[in-house]
Amino acid sequence: MALEHRKNTKRVVIHHSASAPGTTMEQVDSWHKNKGWTMIGYHYFIEADGKTKIGRPDWAVGAHAIGANFDSLGICLAGNFETAPPTQAQMTALAGLIKDIRKAYGNIPVIGHFQVDPKKHPTACPGKLFPWGDMKESAEAEPVSEWGAKKQSIVLEAKNKELITGEHNPDDPAPKWFVLQVALNVMKKSGGK
Repeated sequence: MALEHRKNTKRVVIHHSASAPGTTMEQVDSWHKNKGWTMIGYHYFIEADGKTKIGRPDWAVGAHAIGANFDSLGICLAGNFETAPPTQAQMTALAGLIKDIRKAYGNIPVIGHFQVDPKKHPTACPGKLFPWGDMKESAEAEPVSEWGAKKQSIVLEAKNKELITGEHNPDDPAPKWFVLQVALNVMKKSGGK
């Protein structure tokens, strides 16, 4: 089944996977495919270590919240926030991702899945321990310059493609070992030896 194009983007909907903190995007993708879906229903998935993975393309209708799939982007964080809060790495990654989304789509609201349609489709998602205040504060922190945003975007893309790991400040100089490691990662991903 082909993905359908979303006509507009009015909001971001936050979810938790309601599973173990170590849940990966690939596991959730498999669960969703077992339901007969084309692929994972979320547009983004943030693992416990803060790694942000791209699920459905931004342009596609999601499969994450009945009543919001046609006008929202869905972000899921690994873990069950009814029993434990998200990691600091996840919250940092979420704040950065929301800033990037707002650069692309304007200052759209960020809501929890529980807020989409509480009468028809009640849910606690993303859980009682999700720190809304911290998320809103960090997502609305000082804006970065256009060049600063571009550099952060490059680092995020390199992380998502597993060319780099860990935290990297785009303004830090790159030592030779780092450049060599990125080159080796590129060669490994392209099948080079």
